[in-house]
Amino acid sequence: MSDRDQAERAAQEGGHAQTASPEYVNPLGQPKNMARLKTAIAIMSILLVGGTVVVIGTIIYRAMTYQSKSASQIPAQKTAKVQGFSKLDVEVERGTLVSQIEIDGDRMAVHVTKAAADEILIINIRSGELIGRVNLKEKPLPAGTN
Repeated sequence: MSDRDQAERAAQEGGHAQTASPEYVNPLGQPKNMARLKTAIAIMSILLVGGTVVVIGTIIYRAMTYQSKSASQIPAQKTAKVQGFSKLDVEVERGTLVSQIEIDGDRMAVHVTKAAADEILIINIRSGELIGRVNLKEKPLPAGTN
């Protein structure tokens, strides 16, 4: 008897016809490919959840250890709170123009342009004190050139 005849007979008797041949069906009555698909989905789900847990755990671990390492590696002199200055008066000649400001670490270099010559003021931005002045002078021309 063919599969078609079995299906017709089952339909007449009110039963359901078996659509897959017995060699492609597992004991639960599902096709074997479906069982493999369910197994693959279960394995991938476990890997996805496990990977997410590992990533979140790593972020938490690094955040906690980063804070403890950074606090222990700072020298004692740098952990003390340093007060900044609120106002600094630097004396310059009338008509002086601030042309550029550069900050590097706790020092600030202010390039000022004057009528006579340019000057660079070096200021400690933590204490507000003027560390020094650098006068920029024009180099004289060699003798015999105009």
